[in-house]
Amino acid sequence: TIPRLGHSSKQADVLLALAHQLHAPPTLGELCEQVGCTEGPVRALERKGCVDITSRRTLVVALPVPSGDVAVDPTHAPKQQAALSSLQGRGGPVELGELVEDAGVSRSVVTALEKKGLVRRITEPPVVLLTLPDDQVIEKVVALRGAEKERAVLRALAGTTGRVWVGGLYAQTGAELGTLHNLASKGLLSLHAEEYERPRLDGPERPHDLTPDQRSALREVQHGLSRLDAGGAPLVALLHGVTGSGKTEVYLHALDRVLEAGKRAIVLVPEISLTAQTVRRFEARFPDCVAVLHSQLSLGQRYEVWDRVRRGDADVLIGARSALFAPMSRLGLIVLDEAHGTSYKQSDPIPLPAYHARDVAIALGKRAGAVVILGSATPDLVTYYRATKGAYRLLELPQRILSRGAPAPRPEPRDHGTTMQSLPPVRVVDLRQELRAGNRSVFSRALQDALSKTLSAGEQAILFLNRRGSATFVLCRDCGYVARCPSCDIPLTLHLLGREGLICHRCNHREPAPTHCPECDSRRIRFFGLGTERVESALHELFPDARLLRWDRDTTTGLDHERHLQAFVDHRADLLIGTQMIAKGLDLPLVTLVGVISADTALHLPDFRSAERTFQLLTQVAGRAGRGRRGGHVIVQTYNPEHYAIRAAAGHDFKGFYQQELAYRRQLDYPPFNRLVALRFSHADPARCRAEAERVGRW
Repeated sequence: TIPRLGHSSKQADVLLALAHQLHAPPTLGELCEQVGCTEGPVRALERKGCVDITSRRTLVVALPVPSGDVAVDPTHAPKQQAALSSLQGRGGPVELGELVEDAGVSRSVVTALEKKGLVRRITEPPVVLLTLPDDQVIEKVVALRGAEKERAVLRALAGTTGRVWVGGLYAQTGAELGTLHNLASKGLLSLHAEEYERPRLDGPERPHDLTPDQRSALREVQHGLSRLDAGGAPLVALLHGVTGSGKTEVYLHALDRVLEAGKRAIVLVPEISLTAQTVRRFEARFPDCVAVLHSQLSLGQRYEVWDRVRRGDADVLIGARSALFAPMSRLGLIVLDEAHGTSYKQSDPIPLPAYHARDVAIALGKRAGAVVILGSATPDLVTYYRATKGAYRLLELPQRILSRGAPAPRPEPRDHGTTMQSLPPVRVVDLRQELRAGNRSVFSRALQDALSKTLSAGEQAILFLNRRGSATFVLCRDCGYVARCPSCDIPLTLHLLGREGLICHRCNHREPAPTHCPECDSRRIRFFGLGTERVESALHELFPDARLLRWDRDTTTGLDHERHLQAFVDHRADLLIGTQMIAKGLDLPLVTLVGVISADTALHLPDFRSAERTFQLLTQVAGRAGRGRRGGHVIVQTYNPEHYAIRAAAGHDFKGFYQQELAYRRQLDYPPFNRLVALRFSHADPARCRAEAERVGRW
């Protein structure tokens, strides 16, 4: 069954025909006729070393001479006599070239003998021989048909009973829905659609008691709402709270005040993966008045939500950045959770309009008379700088609170109904030392040991690898040197097609790719890049009994985000491997270990914000650990342990990072001290587009 999976491939058909050949090897013509192809697929397999095509041979055989006749007059035709004697002495067919060489004659001599009826030429067609070992034929056929995912699915299902959740199957095999449809069409599995039942609520959740810092922040928001009622200017507040400090509880209390005043609210999240948990929190507090809007909904579902909001049947709208454009009347509050998220800015200007949700929310707040809250544990540098200069009201939540989902001792009265908790300790592992110690695994020795202990204790762990690590950069694995632009101080990007070499994507500086490190002269120059699939494969080998769940854009669409979250919350998986969509906002009390596979992937992007985004990602993902009573810790793997962004993230030191990064920005005249503009050109005619862009570039 497996060899017939995947798309059609004449090369695969050729290999299967040869593998099932029971008699003599077929000629090239016979094989092509059997498979129904031209010589092209067979020649392609020969170039790949899978088959061998023998050369076309011409044989010469001597014919019997009638009794009494003289075959050749040796006096007048000595060369013909020599060729004929040599041929007759062989006693059978002889290859033409070999006969000519042995007799020392030309091919025209053989032609003359053929005309006299003394010899005959026999042309032997080329024969195709299979050179692949028998145990490799199926592997090659599967690869040629592109059926690796189909085979992986069948292997994963082998020995299982009952129905299997497709989300887990996607994560385990890398398959997609099309893969399953292909297998179903061949009768190898059956697909069953089931309505997903979200966990039911037991009635409205009672508001939690606030800490002094939370009450102080809420008072500022309430003052902003009161000023709006009195005709004052709308409040824009930056709520800066460490991970787990209870920013969502402040949102909920503020929303309670807004709804009591007869107004409505929009709550934005940067990633669809955060929507599920955010919706649960808000629905638990405000049942029957929450609507959800994001791009993963069908067109009909989006229209239904839009119409529900327009009619006033939903007072709270939760969604991604486009939810700002919903027809929400009587708007009193706009919340941007994880306000530093890069997905709030539309990076692609097509389709228009291109916009930044933060700026649109602030403008909408002014027009509609609504309070705007920008919440983040790691606000972007520009927003925090504006807050320190008075453009926004700065509200601080400096202490972490024990997760509400985690059992805890009865709080003391002075805790105001909450238990404070320290941030998880972070250990930085130098991957250069790991290499020197002979460890070439994806996981450092410290991370392997920590994973083993976590699994033995029945706890959960998150392994984080930023999706953007697929971008390559040049790195020395001995000293950590990274090739950078001498003018812009950003990592150079390697180009292998067309514009070969290293190129700066900002100023177009170019230089050849180094063959050895200019710092330490090492030849261990490598192109750095790693993906979640490779991490998952390595985990399978290291911990074959562990239950793995991969959460990235390849394994999740639509409701899969909520299913993945619920599967992990229900402890149906021990290890969660994911990209930046799992780094923010999620509250998972059973997670006691977070491992960052590589802190360098975001650090060396060709972007002046790379250090800031590295700090944000590391701080955010570290915040997933230790939210429960058992506490937790974080292990960060890096080739640059001395980098200020990594050091600051390891110490949960936002202020220290902010001051150092701000000094670099001031020195290079980058935002917030200047503004950058990107001009992008698009046209149906690529030549016209290029010519116009180059004209403006010269100007």
